Amino acid sequence: MKERNMSERIRGPYSTDGMGVYIFAQNNFMFAQVRGWGGLTGGGGMKLNDREAAEVQKANAQFMVDAMNEKEAREPK
Repeated sequence: MKERNMSERIRGPYSTDGMGVYIFAQNNFMFAQVRGWGGLTGGGGMKLNDREAAEVQKANAQFMVDAMNEKEAREPK
């Protein structure tokens, strides 16, 4: 049996939920969740306020979506 990688199973375009928490593939299939809120806001973490932490989480989610969309665009069809 041929081993398949993620890009053969889950296809873009990829998007976020706009809040920086979930990442979706085509057909609104949620396949990833951005975690780390406690590390951003917690006493043992960066101690960011909610607004700052939300900006970081949104930026991280968008970075992942952009990278996956760019990778898929480079792949031969």
